[in-house]
Amino acid sequence: MNMFKSTLFLMMAASANAHTLLRNFADEAESLQATQCVPDDRPRPVRDGVRFRFNLQNSDSLCVDSKSNLYEYGQYNGVADASDCAEACVNEVTSSMAAQLRGYDYGCNDRVCRCLYDAGTLDNRSSSRNGFNRTNRNYVGTGSITGTTRKNTYVCFKLVGAELEEEALDLLLGMN
Repeated sequence: MNMFKSTLFLMMAASANAHTLLRNFADEAESLQATQCVPDDRPRPVRDGVRFRFNLQNSDSLCVDSKSNLYEYGQYNGVADASDCAEACVNEVTSSMAAQLRGYDYGCNDRVCRCLYDAGTLDNRSSSRNGFNRTNRNYVGTGSITGTTRKNTYVCFKLVGAELEEEALDLLLGMN
């Protein structure tokens, strides 16, 4: 009977160690994927001398307004990572759309980039003018991004400001 108990104990210990090793491996893989998905948690794309400043708000979430409403969006498919999403939302759209941008949601697993706008910003021609693969005008979010709601494998980035780059400012001041 002692031999049976010892064998059973060793099997249980081995099983627990294997479970721990698998869990650690899964955690490391998830961390590596998150790093590849979000290479920079503060991307700063530039358009026409204006630097757009984004900050990561939360992982595993979508951006929402002060009333927990989602924003309407224009979506680009096949975007490599969250930093490339920032570039697309700023530089692949018309200047008027870039000026109305609130932030973006990026889907790490399906590589979709959703440029977020206030309700009523997008119209029937937004896809063709801005190259979106898809638009969704069913959401009613307005104003600044103030929070997030849970959505696995998505990340929420808020536009926190835009400023003239030094070269553009020098050019502007030199014109006066």
